[in-house]
This record gives sequence, structure tokens and C-alpha cells, in this order.
Amino acid sequence: MKLLDSQLKPYIDPYLIKISDKFRSYGLEANDVTLIGLFFAILTFPALLFKTYWLALILILLNRLMDGIDGFIARSEEKDIRSIKRQFGGFFDIFSDFVLYSGFVLFFALGYGVEGYFAGLFLLFAYILNAVCFFGYALFTTSTGGQITDVKKSFAFLEGIAEGTETIIYMVTCCIVPFLFPALTFIFALMCLVSAILRFYNIYKIYKTFSKQSQKSKNSD
Repeated sequence: MKLLDSQLKPYIDPYLIKISDKFRSYGLEANDVTLIGLFFAILTFPALLFKTYWLALILILLNRLMDGIDGFIARSEEKDIRSIKRQFGGFFDIFSDFVLYSGFVLFFALGYGVEGYFAGLFLLFAYILNAVCFFGYALFTTSTGGQITDVKKSFAFLEGIAEGTETIIYMVTCCIVPFLFPALTFIFALMCLVSAILRFYNIYKIYKTFSKQSQKSKNSD
């Protein structure tokens, strides 16, 4: 299944590259841009808590812009994805993403009231399962020496049906029509839960395939 992320990249990336070049001309490194994005994410939380949704929307879009730019700067700074700088940058980028994703749900639900608590908890549950599969797959590929992936990023990961673009659409829609937060959150949580299940299944299939190949190699020796 072709996800929104991959469909939109050809249209968005040229603009992000131009902006990233501008940031580089000011001497900003990838981690600097990620830190700026994290700052915008943290500012989003009080805006959500006090139901200033228009401000939260602006801050979220600024955060996502920084998230799109830092990767291009990182790749221009260091070509080797296994370098410690790229590895830390990849970790910092994902850490910042999860701060926004989880914080958005928590503070929106707290500001919304009791009616949004169940849907918010359900989505956080789905986020945790996805995070386990996300980092578990990265660890899995590292432990096999990268033999099961040709990934070009700092972290190897499996795609699901709810990725970055879908998450942005969810958050933006909640800010535009906040009264739909419980329904939108419940639907998005289901998408994330399906993504987690599919990721786990794909990891299991990779494990079985790699295990068979390893066994054949031992038998041939």
C-alpha cells in the first residue's frame, strides 16, 4: 500500500530542500533545527491545555516544518548513516516526534475534559505498541548487521497505515474542529493499532525468513 508520505514527498521535498539550504547558510546544523522543532512542540502543550487551538495549530505546523528540514541538513552534513552524529540525530529526531505525538494527545484530552479521556488513553496505548515495534525493528536490523534491510536512514523502520502525514492530518483536523476530538482520536487510534499489528506480523515474517536462511547456512557449513 502506497502511503501518503511517499506520495507527497516528490511535491514537498523540493521546497524543503530550498528551506534547508537557507538554514544551513545561517550556520544551523540538523540537531539545532530539531531542537527548535522540539521547542515549538513544547509550546503547543499549554496552547492545547487552555484551548487556544489556532495557536496550537501554528506551532504544530512549525514543528513539522522543522522536522522536514532537519533530515535534509543531516544528510548534507554527514553521508555515512552509521556515523555517531547521524545515529544521534536520528534518535533525537524520533524522540522529538514522540514528544509532540504523545503530548498532543495528553494535553488536548486534559483541556477537552472527561469526554476525551478514553479516546486519548486508547491512542496513547496504540502509540506505545507502535513505538515498541518501531524501535524493536531498528534493534532487530542492527543485531543482524543490517543484512535484512537496505535502509538509507539512521533508523530502519517498517511502514504502517498511520505515518507522519496521517498524524499531521489528525492533529490539524483536531485543532480545526476540536469538538470532534474524541471521535477523531478513536478512529486514529484504531489506525495506529492496526499499524502496530501489521508491523509485528512483518517483523515476525522477517524473523522466520532470516532464521531459515541462517539455518541453511549452518547446514551447508
